[in-house]
Amino acid sequence: MKNFIIFRTDRLGDFLIITSIIKAIKKKFVNSHITVIGSPLNANIIKSYKSINEVIIYDKKSSLSKKFEIFNKIKSKSYYCSLSLDGKSFSNFINFFLKANIKIGISYRFYLLNFFIKIIWSKPNILYNYFVFDKFIYFTSKKSLTKVEHLPSILLKLLNFLNLNLSPKDPYYFEIKKKNI
Repeated sequence: MKNFIIFRTDRLGDFLIITSIIKAIKKKFVNSHITVIGSPLNANIIKSYKSINEVIIYDKKSSLSKKFEIFNKIKSKSYYCSLSLDGKSFSNFINFFLKANIKIGISYRFYLLNFFIKIIWSKPNILYNYFVFDKFIYFTSKKSLTKVEHLPSILLKLLNFLNLNLSPKDPYYFEIKKKNI
């Protein structure tokens, strides 16, 4: 059995765009165990997906002791693959310590200075990306966009590293209980 951990600690729509990825993982790795680290904003929806075996809620407003408890729970397991798809500090921090055969992540680019000189920076930074992730891809943050970037297509390109045979035509899927509608 292959264990996957997916970090998506942002909003509801950000989770929904990865549902085709989750479905593709379950299709290719039939007996896989999928853990999703979600936020309080998307927790109820994530919990309604039968294909997700475990949901861990990370609230950035939690106490330090609660964050440490979540960190230890996640870190105590070994994973086949870690998917850090939210670019958040917690996800990047824990991936540094995580035991995973494959680590895949997204790095958000932004302008550090945008006056006379444009300095492009990324979160996580380039050294972290090359030393921690086996595969990563850049996505420009909203404030620094100069051209349209389609996040779902970028994620599909990144996740095809696992040979999931994903395409932009793969639909999102919903396993939503009536109470969550």
